[in-house]
Amino acid sequence: MGTNYYVYVKLIDYCEHCKRGIDRLHVGKQSMGWKFLFKGDKEPMEFLLDNGRVSVKLDSMKAWIEFIKENHLQIEDEYGQAVTLEDFVFMVNGSSKGLSSCEYQGPKMTGCLETWNIVKDKHYNDNEGHDFCMDDFS
Repeated sequence: MGTNYYVYVKLIDYCEHCKRGIDRLHVGKQSMGWKFLFKGDKEPMEFLLDNGRVSVKLDSMKAWIEFIKENHLQIEDEYGQAVTLEDFVFMVNGSSKGLSSCEYQGPKMTGCLETWNIVKDKHYNDNEGHDFCMDDFS
């Protein structure tokens, strides 16, 4: 069992009239016994935030934290419960001794080792050792 975490941002094509263009941006997932798995992207993404157009590459925990803090974004879990940035960082750091989805080689993760070998190139660790996945996951 796990819990996903999100922040809400306006996309570049946001429409003030109909409010279309608000995106729920997946920060990552905490699963029991595993390290927190961040959603990573090695390519810059663009958003329309309160301080204007922002281009950011969310490829490390440091980048995620700076993005959330600098833009005053609220983290929410998948049930709509707000999580403070301090509590979020505490949770992520508290999971650092769990299994790593970047290093796990067994078939339990995906059902078969062949499938894992196909997707493992989408996983990486940032400079601080945090787990990242460049693919969509829930």
